[in-house]
Amino acid sequence: EKIYSGEKTVEYRKSIPKYDHDIIVYLYETSPVRKVTGCFKMFSHFRMDVVEHIVCDKLVARGCLSIQELRHYQNNSKDVVGWVVASFEKFEQPKTLEDFGLKRAPQSWQYVEV
Repeated sequence: EKIYSGEKTVEYRKSIPKYDHDIIVYLYETSPVRKVTGCFKMFSHFRMDVVEHIVCDKLVARGCLSIQELRHYQNNSKDVVGWVVASFEKFEQPKTLEDFGLKRAPQSWQYVEV
């Protein structure tokens, strides 16, 4: 909901898909919805090590997290990747995982053919 409201403009992950152009990220909502409710376009990304370096509070806050929460998420990973949200769309009718050829929700992310 924070992406759909425009409050969250960065999605933090530990990795990033390989790509050479803008990609579409489909958003799966867990219980109780358990459906893909929308998507956003990721047009850029950045890497940062929040455990070892001082980072900008405002940049971290764009992901609706505190620095402590992001450091906890990074844990033993080399760094975290901020996926910058360019635009988003909430579907009128949520889609099932089966609509994307999936049998279960990915643990973090995965490629799908649409």
